[in-house]
Amino acid sequence: MKIIKNSIGKKEAATIRETLIQSQFPWYYNEGKVYTKAKHKYDFQFCHTFYTEFSIRSPQFFYLLNPILEVLKPDALQRIKANLNPVTDKTQVFDYHTDHDIKKNFKTAIYYVNTNNGYTLFPNGKKITSEENKLVVFDSQTKHCGTTCTDKENRIVINFNYI
Repeated sequence: MKIIKNSIGKKEAATIRETLIQSQFPWYYNEGKVYTKAKHKYDFQFCHTFYTEFSIRSPQFFYLLNPILEVLKPDALQRIKANLNPVTDKTQVFDYHTDHDIKKNFKTAIYYVNTNNGYTLFPNGKKITSEENKLVVFDSQTKHCGTTCTDKENRIVINFNYI
């Protein structure tokens, strides 16, 4: 596992954050966070798919990701998706999972768009806090889960799956 704090420039990080929180940014409701129907009232999120199935799905916003892609230096992309979880009164921990039918030799990277008290958790107990402009990279076969936050309006991350 590799953790990169201040992974891109402050200006680029602010541009990503400000773009994703503007009212015109297209977020789409997803019932159930981990490929299942919702299990409880907080088991949902809003998503924006930038890239999947070998094509750019969000041409008007894909440019935002260039600074992160320069850090990751992927040989090939599988999927890039942003997730927004609204604030909850108590931290909600979601199910452990691996990302989107990932095969061996793939990597997952999580870019934290905003700072909040949510986190990413791994079965070994490792907890990665949500700090703006942090990037965590790990083998895509590694199970992990996300949470909501209780101290900000939302928790936003961008997931990268790549070789």
